[in-house]
Amino acid sequence: MSSTFICCPSCGSNQVAKRGKTNNGTQRYSCLETNCLMQTFILDYSYNGCVSHAKQQILAIAVSTNNIRNVALEQDISSSTVIKKKKNITLH
Repeated sequence: MSSTFICCPSCGSNQVAKRGKTNNGTQRYSCLETNCLMQTFILDYSYNGCVSHAKQQILAIAVSTNNIRNVALEQDISSSTVIKKKKNITLH
Protein backbone atom coordinates (compact mmCIF):
# COMPACT_ATOMS: atom_id res chain seq x y z
CA MET A 1 0.00 0.00 0.00
CA SER A 2 1.44 3.37 -0.98
CA SER A 3 0.56 6.69 0.57
CA THR A 4 0.37 9.90 -1.41
CA PHE A 5 1.28 13.20 0.19
CA ILE A 6 -0.89 16.06 -0.97
CA CYS A 7 0.19 19.69 -0.65
CA CYS A 8 -1.95 22.79 -0.98
CA PRO A 9 -1.29 24.48 -4.35
CA SER A 10 -1.60 27.91 -2.75
CA CYS A 11 0.53 27.77 0.41
CA GLY A 12 2.37 24.45 -0.03
CA SER A 13 1.23 23.10 3.32
CA ASN A 14 0.86 19.36 3.77
CA GLN A 15 -1.92 19.82 6.33
CA VAL A 16 -4.71 18.80 3.97
CA ALA A 17 -7.93 16.91 4.61
CA LYS A 18 -10.42 15.29 2.26
CA ARG A 19 -13.57 17.36 1.81
CA GLY A 20 -15.96 15.20 -0.19
CA LYS A 21 -16.30 14.69 -3.90
CA THR A 22 -17.59 16.79 -6.77
CA ASN A 23 -20.60 15.87 -8.90
CA ASN A 24 -18.36 14.07 -11.40
CA GLY A 25 -16.60 12.05 -8.65
CA THR A 26 -13.35 14.03 -8.34
CA GLN A 27 -11.89 14.22 -4.82
CA ARG A 28 -12.07 17.68 -3.20
CA TYR A 29 -9.51 18.70 -0.54
CA SER A 30 -9.39 21.35 2.19
CA CYS A 31 -6.28 23.17 3.40
CA LEU A 32 -6.12 23.31 7.20
CA GLU A 33 -3.67 26.23 7.39
CA THR A 34 -5.39 29.27 8.89
CA ASN A 35 -3.53 31.84 6.76
CA CYS A 36 -4.03 30.04 3.44
CA LEU A 37 -5.91 31.93 0.73
CA MET A 38 -7.30 28.76 -0.86
CA GLN A 39 -9.74 26.94 1.41
CA THR A 40 -10.71 24.08 -0.90
CA PHE A 41 -9.07 22.73 -4.04
CA ILE A 42 -9.14 19.87 -6.52
CA LEU A 43 -5.98 18.23 -7.83
CA ASP A 44 -7.42 16.93 -11.11
CA TYR A 45 -9.75 19.44 -12.74
CA SER A 46 -11.85 18.05 -15.55
CA TYR A 47 -12.28 21.50 -17.15
CA ASN A 48 -9.27 23.55 -18.27
CA GLY A 49 -10.92 26.86 -17.36
CA CYS A 50 -10.66 26.04 -13.64
CA VAL A 51 -6.95 25.35 -13.45
CA SER A 52 -5.08 28.28 -11.87
CA HIS A 53 -2.23 28.46 -14.39
CA ALA A 54 -4.76 28.29 -17.23
CA LYS A 55 -6.62 31.26 -15.72
CA GLN A 56 -3.46 33.34 -15.92
CA GLN A 57 -2.87 32.32 -19.53
CA ILE A 58 -6.48 33.11 -20.43
CA LEU A 59 -6.22 36.57 -18.93
CA ALA A 60 -2.88 37.33 -20.59
CA ILE A 61 -4.18 36.35 -24.02
CA ALA A 62 -7.63 37.89 -23.59
CA VAL A 63 -6.25 41.27 -22.52
CA SER A 64 -3.82 41.45 -25.42
CA THR A 65 -6.37 40.47 -28.08
CA ASN A 66 -10.07 41.02 -28.63
CA ASN A 67 -10.64 37.71 -30.42
CA ILE A 68 -12.41 35.73 -27.70
CA ARG A 69 -13.22 32.80 -29.95
CA ASN A 70 -9.55 32.16 -30.80
CA VAL A 71 -8.58 32.30 -27.12
CA ALA A 72 -11.32 29.78 -26.29
CA LEU A 73 -10.26 27.42 -29.07
CA GLU A 74 -6.57 27.68 -28.19
CA GLN A 75 -7.14 26.97 -24.48
CA ASP A 76 -9.87 24.34 -25.09
CA ILE A 77 -12.47 26.18 -23.00
CA SER A 78 -15.79 27.84 -23.70
CA SER A 79 -15.95 31.41 -24.97
CA SER A 80 -18.26 32.36 -22.09
CA THR A 81 -15.46 31.48 -19.64
CA VAL A 82 -13.09 33.80 -21.49
CA ILE A 83 -15.70 36.59 -21.41
CA LYS A 84 -16.25 36.13 -17.66
CA LYS A 85 -12.51 36.20 -16.93
CA LYS A 86 -12.04 39.27 -19.11
CA LYS A 87 -14.91 41.07 -17.37
CA ASN A 88 -13.45 40.25 -13.96
CA ILE A 89 -10.06 41.70 -14.89
CA THR A 90 -11.57 44.92 -16.25
CA LEU A 91 -13.74 45.42 -13.15
CA HIS A 92 -10.80 45.09 -10.74
